[in-house]
Amino acid sequence: IVGTGISGLGIAHALNSLSSEDNEFELSLFDARTGLNPQDGAGIQLNGGLAALGKIDKDLQRAVMDAGMPQVGIRSRTKAWDNPSSSNFDTLLELDLLKLVRNAGGETTAELVQEDGT
Repeated sequence: IVGTGISGLGIAHALNSLSSEDNEFELSLFDARTGLNPQDGAGIQLNGGLAALGKIDKDLQRAVMDAGMPQVGIRSRTKAWDNPSSSNFDTLLELDLLKLVRNAGGETTAELVQEDGT
């Protein structure tokens, strides 16, 4: 499986769950990066992918939700394709979600801001 985003991991889990003693799958995951590193702009954003994960396995969906951290901001960055080893990034978009939700007020804030303020 090429790509270890939520789709690649979801497919790996689904195929693995179909595996049995009579019909065993051997899976290999490949990704351009060796691990998640926020300094490189890597991460897994769970929005529509989390709903898809729930269709595959509700228990796994809950485990991912419980392991996740509240999203308080979005930063979309890029580096030049011709120089992927560069440490320079250009910021495409930056949003302070917590500030936006608090400014919305009312039910939006009540539903989305947790007791600890995040």
